Amino acid sequence: MSISDLIQGQELRAPRIQIRGVFTSIACSVCLVGGILSGTSTSASEAGDLYGEKILEDAPLAWWRMQIVEGKVVQSDGLKGLFPAEVVGSVKSISGPESSRFTEFAKESQAVRFNGRAASLRVNAAADQSALQFSNGDEMTLEAWVRVNAIQSTVYIIGKGRTHTNGFGDRNQNYSLRLVQKGGRAHLSFFFCDAVADAATRAQRKDGHRWTSNSGFPIDGDWHHVAITYRFGEPDSMTGYIDGFPGSGKWDLGGPTSHPPVTDNDQLWIGSSMGGKSGVFNGDIAEVAIYKSIVPADHLRERYIINGEKLTGRVIGEVDPEKIPSDSVQVFLTEGIPASRNWGFVLTTPPSKSWTADRIAFTGLPRKYTDKALIDDYSLPLLLTAATQINVSSEQAGEHRIVLRALSAAKLFVDGKLVGETPFQSLSRSGHGAMHQLKPPQPGLLSLPAAHTEQHITLPLSPGRHIVVLESIIGHPGVRLRVGELSVGISGPDETAFRILSPTKSIPFNDEEWITFIEQERNQLVEMNQKERRHKDQKEREWWERRHVLTRQIVESLPTVDVPNVSSQVNVSNEDVSNEIDRFIQKRLEENGIKPAPVATDLQFLRRLSLDVVGVIPTPEEVDRYMADPAEERRENSIERLLNDPRWADHWVPYWQDVLAENVGIAKPTLNNTGPFRFFIHSAFTDNKPIDRFVTELTLMEGSRYSGGPAGFGIATQNDVPMAAKAHVLGTAFLGVEMKCARCHDSPLQSVSQKDLFSLAAMLGRTGQTVPLTSSIPGTPEEVSEMLVQVTLRPGTKVLPEWPFTQMNNSAISEIPDDAIRNPDDQREQLALLITWPTNERFAQVIANRLWKRYLGRGLQEPVHDWENFAPSHPELLDYLAHQLVLNDYDVKHLARLILNSQTYQRQVSPLNSEETSKPELFAGNIERRLTAEQVVDSLQMALGKDLDTEELTLDRDGRQLVKEFVSLGYPQRAWEMAGTSNDRDRPSTVWPKAQSLVDLMMAFGWRQSRPDPVTVRETTTTPLTPLMLAHGATALRVVDLSDSSEVTQLALEDQPLEHLVERLFMRILTRPPTATEKQLVFDLLQEGYSERVVAGLEVVPAPQIPRSPRSWSNNLNSESNEVAIRAQAQALKGDPKTKRLAPDWRVRLEETIWSLVNLPEFAFVP
Repeated sequence: MSISDLIQGQELRAPRIQIRGVFTSIACSVCLVGGILSGTSTSASEAGDLYGEKILEDAPLAWWRMQIVEGKVVQSDGLKGLFPAEVVGSVKSISGPESSRFTEFAKESQAVRFNGRAASLRVNAAADQSALQFSNGDEMTLEAWVRVNAIQSTVYIIGKGRTHTNGFGDRNQNYSLRLVQKGGRAHLSFFFCDAVADAATRAQRKDGHRWTSNSGFPIDGDWHHVAITYRFGEPDSMTGYIDGFPGSGKWDLGGPTSHPPVTDNDQLWIGSSMGGKSGVFNGDIAEVAIYKSIVPADHLRERYIINGEKLTGRVIGEVDPEKIPSDSVQVFLTEGIPASRNWGFVLTTPPSKSWTADRIAFTGLPRKYTDKALIDDYSLPLLLTAATQINVSSEQAGEHRIVLRALSAAKLFVDGKLVGETPFQSLSRSGHGAMHQLKPPQPGLLSLPAAHTEQHITLPLSPGRHIVVLESIIGHPGVRLRVGELSVGISGPDETAFRILSPTKSIPFNDEEWITFIEQERNQLVEMNQKERRHKDQKEREWWERRHVLTRQIVESLPTVDVPNVSSQVNVSNEDVSNEIDRFIQKRLEENGIKPAPVATDLQFLRRLSLDVVGVIPTPEEVDRYMADPAEERRENSIERLLNDPRWADHWVPYWQDVLAENVGIAKPTLNNTGPFRFFIHSAFTDNKPIDRFVTELTLMEGSRYSGGPAGFGIATQNDVPMAAKAHVLGTAFLGVEMKCARCHDSPLQSVSQKDLFSLAAMLGRTGQTVPLTSSIPGTPEEVSEMLVQVTLRPGTKVLPEWPFTQMNNSAISEIPDDAIRNPDDQREQLALLITWPTNERFAQVIANRLWKRYLGRGLQEPVHDWENFAPSHPELLDYLAHQLVLNDYDVKHLARLILNSQTYQRQVSPLNSEETSKPELFAGNIERRLTAEQVVDSLQMALGKDLDTEELTLDRDGRQLVKEFVSLGYPQRAWEMAGTSNDRDRPSTVWPKAQSLVDLMMAFGWRQSRPDPVTVRETTTTPLTPLMLAHGATALRVVDLSDSSEVTQLALEDQPLEHLVERLFMRILTRPPTATEKQLVFDLLQEGYSERVVAGLEVVPAPQIPRSPRSWSNNLNSESNEVAIRAQAQALKGDPKTKRLAPDWRVRLEETIWSLVNLPEFAFVP
């Protein structure tokens, strides 16, 4: 449709052009459109201006296309009049929305840029009945394109009145479209003053009525389309549009009114108001139009066309009914929604994740991963959307009770109607807040967690299908991400208890079922995360496979390591020595005339293997399966089963936590705190990543800093040279170089200088590192010069990136194939390559040596972390193992398999002062090893069938604190998930008693709750606390308690002979049958009352209750918080509630038996 078609029958008015303040009327038979003056009528489409054609279809009253004529005038085009605008102040003509992106715009589209405080475009409205005036019943649409640089408070796009022109008051805003900044986004603001207000009301400035949109657009320096539609006198008719999407808002000043607006002859200004002293637009404006009609929503939807397409998205609560499943809950997660903490936005980005669930209940989210399958951070806030259909039968129809629960903002929609919502939580980070109120338990309803809000809804539901949609905003930028317990419960007309809302299942909404659900959800998330990593990891795996082709070629080109011949294929104990490892060991034993120790028994081997591979003693079921295998196969079969057990990763995490100095603090940071990169370690070993890839990813420090990615390794809080701390860790962990001393001076015990350490630090930091003042030795220069140590770098010296260990790897980066490194110019990537590339033979040797020590108790090279002053006991074996590692693509499991299948590993522990232990470096027998703290705790739980049962490891239970200051490590399932609970706040309110009791036990067995420095070998000296904590510590006693949650309680309730029970107890706890003497002792202790041990009538176990606490960091300074904490500690010291299903006297005797077995020395040592 052409312009001439549109204006047929319309009166043509001569445009007025203001030149030097003089108005001249020029009769014109053509229209000024797009700034092109033509003697013929040209359609917008013919001029490549599809946008202009759409505007004309809606018949604007006035339309400013921002062509400035002679630097003075902006013409207006419309059907009912032309309103030229005078340019005042610093207004610059620029190009409008670019046609390359906004494809419906003409190439020569124009805009104006406002650069000064008094800048504006001004339109005179001289006639009393000007077409620019509106009254009640009149419809209005205002629209414009804007590109915003910044908004301090409120800026004007267009407004009539309130110009502070002489002769007009300051309360005469006829109407205005403005922008207001909220939460970093630009929200629409429509403002007018009503004509009915009296003088007193105007004096009190209560005559203004402001509507603000709930939604906003990012202040991102890009073009956005904005519009409002309104019918004066009908406040509910207001609608705002941003980039084509309609949105709601509220009358937040002066309230809604049916009064008409002020009408007068004051000017209409574009880009400013109030005399130009405030409200000045900072940015660009184009295509401003006014209509005396409501432009249809679908037309406004078509305004914002980018790259040829409308912006896709949806309004909160709106879903496509045809796509909502009836047999599951469809869940979507959308990142980076507006952080303005309101619901006024339209989703214009697709969800980043989607999955299905069987109920509307959530306590956690799947992880986000980078393209390298590394844990990454979500862009907060998130929007979680859960949608499903529920079927209501005719018998179930009627009023239903619904309960919506959330930690923060949530909305519940049923059949498109909003039925309930919860508010945004407070983000106050003060520690002086009020205690969270805990509601008394209600029958048939899950207990309400602290800091959560709930809304109870009564809703009639008719027979048939109903669509239910839950929307919840989760998280805030910079604040720790916490889901809480987001859930919806429902109860029908004839029901007294609530069910979790589910399309197919009837799931009680109570504490007992919630505990089960949390475990199910945890397992589902683990599976989802593994699947996501496999998907993301495909290209990365292919890249490493290509690199490993190159590494194998290098090792294959090296001289092979000859496996030695031994005098016989059997040793003096008549044991097979065909295993390559055994032949290396046997040769040295023969040379020294030492007879090896015999091989451990089958059950000794299984217990040792289980502890060494998965970190916990075997279960009775695993023992049965092991013994069911043929004798000649059972050991090899069990090795394969345990190497492929997911608990393999659980046992490796604590080792690398020590070696890599993972030092998570759950309170505010102290010296050398890191992020919780434990989760990166765990996923790497779960996925069996090659060890060279693991080290490379650790060194590159990518992914999440605070959610478990390797970037967390790069944090060293309160350290003025964090990369020096990380260089020290990498040196000891993977190069066998101890550089701790080099932080301040050259090492007196190793040939390591300060420059060596700082050169590595510079490579990690990708820039030169300045030696800080703290890297010095107190004393005068004369005093320092007389010391045994040398200071070769003065504070202030800048050390450049350089690989210092050319004796290990003298390969230049340029000599390494291009396929082995992605970015040769990245010094951090260079360092990772120089550490792990096979021309550095030390790396593979160090890894092999670490495995050897882990399984045999002593390294081939000691100490493991510092190779400077000692030679390996079996250099050929070390080389052989290192070559095997590289030839098998750095697969740690392959190396473990070789060691575990050897007779050397499977030998019995040699007694002290025996021939086998006279030269421990020859490995004639196994060295006695005490269980690690993690093995003790996990084996106690395994033996007695109890969960770890500790509080959530966080001080920020309500999720208000900054992520860089507080973390949550969740509810530990294995001991490696524990963290230090100490902090410098000497207040009971910051202590979680169950977690503290676990920490106390673990520390007694050498665990460090703070790891500011790397350690390979923990302190294993037995102190009085070691047996005392196992015998009388709160954790050990709580595990021994026979509660209803204990598997031993269930075992004792079974109908079986007492002899059988005794045998099963020994097998569970010690992985062996009792001796005849032991069996008789226990039999005699338990025989009395055995037949009457089960208390009749108590078959039903009391339903478990979730312990709720009102404490968090937000109220830790509240005195009541201390009182609550003291009561919790007293309750924890009482232990678990004892079962009432066993006779008390007999139960106590069984508990004493269990206590005795747990405290036998053999329980605490590897057999």
